[in-house]
Amino acid sequence: MQNMSKKSHIIIALGSNSDARENLSAACTELSLRIPGITFSQTIPTEPVGINSPNFFNCLAEGETTLTLDQLQQQLKQLEQQQGDTPILRKQNIVRLDADLLLYGKKRLHQKDWSRAYIIKLLAMLTTLLLLLTPIQANAQHTTLNAQLERAIEYFQSEKYQEALLLFTQLEKQYILNPRFQAYIALCHYHQWNYAETALRLDSILPQLDPLAPHEKAVYYYACAESHFNLQQYQQAIPFYEQFLLLCYDNEKPDTFFRLGFCHMFTYDTASAYEYLKAAKIYFQRYRAEDEQGRLAQTRQMIKGLEDKLIRQGGYFVYDNP
Repeated sequence: MQNMSKKSHIIIALGSNSDARENLSAACTELSLRIPGITFSQTIPTEPVGINSPNFFNCLAEGETTLTLDQLQQQLKQLEQQQGDTPILRKQNIVRLDADLLLYGKKRLHQKDWSRAYIIKLLAMLTTLLLLLTPIQANAQHTTLNAQLERAIEYFQSEKYQEALLLFTQLEKQYILNPRFQAYIALCHYHQWNYAETALRLDSILPQLDPLAPHEKAVYYYACAESHFNLQQYQQAIPFYEQFLLLCYDNEKPDTFFRLGFCHMFTYDTASAYEYLKAAKIYFQRYRAEDEQGRLAQTRQMIKGLEDKLIRQGGYFVYDNP
């Protein structure tokens, strides 16, 4: 039975050398469901230790849980089995998923792993470098860190971006924040119309956000694309808009197709602009017909203008129905 009055701070090491990215992504998704608020480091390739096998991919997870030590270890074993990990495969040096609990409260487990280079590197991607200090220092400072982070997140979720940014900026000066918190900071800048800082931060952070849920990643890709767009960096905006289209819901696509049409117009790619604006028209009609009459009319007018331009250029196009 869970102890509902006390939460224990945990760090979990995840690794795989077989369909590694898929297995780690699935494991991170499952852990997010089982342990709300858990965060993840970047996934990095590592050389195998003690076995002859392909390279592993590894990441760390950090969070808090009311599960007992035994309950959590049992759930991690179930998680390994859920990803198809078996003793028979292990004997063949095939590791579908290895989920080791490194820290539970103040208790360190798998002591040898703490000195491994890849674990030290992954710890640097979490907020938990304090744990490398003495236990008393770590406990006191981590409590303070958690309180500050909780307050910053409350401001962020309440859309009080200026207040959240002030707290996150203070924390960033003292600690190495993990990629998700860095993404929060970037979004705070985005909502303060600081597009240059948003683009600078998200350009470097986005590749580290793979373990996050698709729609959360979509928010970051859209903010990055919009920031480049508002900075008139249209070529840089295009791949971020395109990635957003792969992650977002269909009813969120009309504006993005419209933006991509503009980006390709500004970069003198008339044929691509034409195709994206045709897609924008279709999605506006499907999802925004009543609310976006003005935008729909504008899109039709732009399509007609591009058709005329393609004809003059000798290009081809499929006749677009009004």
